Amino acid sequence: MDERTLLETLAFTVIKGRVKEGTALTEQAIAVGVDAHLVINEGLVPGMDVVGELFRTNQYFIPEVLLSARTMNGSMALLKPLIVGAVTETVGVAVVGTVKGDIHDIGKNLVCMLLEAAQFKVHNLGVNNTPEKIFEAAEQHGADIVGLSALLSVTMPNIGKTVEHFEKMGVRKKYKIICGGAPVTPKFAQECGTDGYGANAPEAVRICRQWIEEKRAAAASA
Repeated sequence: MDERTLLETLAFTVIKGRVKEGTALTEQAIAVGVDAHLVINEGLVPGMDVVGELFRTNQYFIPEVLLSARTMNGSMALLKPLIVGAVTETVGVAVVGTVKGDIHDIGKNLVCMLLEAAQFKVHNLGVNNTPEKIFEAAEQHGADIVGLSALLSVTMPNIGKTVEHFEKMGVRKKYKIICGGAPVTPKFAQECGTDGYGANAPEAVRICRQWIEEKRAAAASA
């Protein structure tokens, strides 16, 4: 099986929620030297994109989505050590969580893994986080960046409420806040008062690295 076929087959196993087959294909990809980032971006992520569309169009329901998520997470567990590797230097600290009322975490977990690979110290807060909890975590861990995720349109307003809480506590300018999720748009992110919007995990990480570089440059010229 060539590399392209292997990745397309892996995407198919994610769509179908075939956990054992997905793990076996991921092990095969690793064994033949396929780059871990390629496995994620060309295999796992496209598969979950299809699953998300099937869910939005009522062709898939929660059980199918959970099976697909389990398949992806099993593969990601094998890939994470290869991506994070022996990273020792920390470029910045990120606190990342899904907002209140939302229990989706696949995309958020991918962002966290890629941030770790980009040499960030990451604190993954999980799902259903109140503005207060996110604020407390940012303060406790001395975060540079706060990442907010929402996968449901009904929970999207909690992104704005979280930003408002940081403003209320008088520390809004202390942090860069980025948001993302399937229903979130750049316009909505701007209206919520966040500093940025990540259309996907690699883009979110790129923005975070850029912010850190800008912060270092500003400190060096001060």
